[in-house]
Amino acid sequence: MFFPDRTELDARRAGRASTYRLLFDRLAADGLPVLDMMAGFDRLAPRWTTRRLMRRSHYAPYGNRLVAAYLHQEFTARGLLDRP
Repeated sequence: MFFPDRTELDARRAGRASTYRLLFDRLAADGLPVLDMMAGFDRLAPRWTTRRLMRRSHYAPYGNRLVAAYLHQEFTARGLLDRP
């Protein structure tokens, strides 16, 4: 699981690729299950802002709710959780 920090979030909003993209792609190519919370933010809140997701160096309650929702969706889709 990749949890982007403030620098990564700001870079994404500026149109730059994440610094961990190569590692993510390599792990996925090797068949390892990987998740990028950035994809979750983009899916669940396409107009997210770093300021709304983060409080200092940690995710704000809003960011944590998005993380939880994305993980639940992904774990359910991958057969790791029963559907509610």
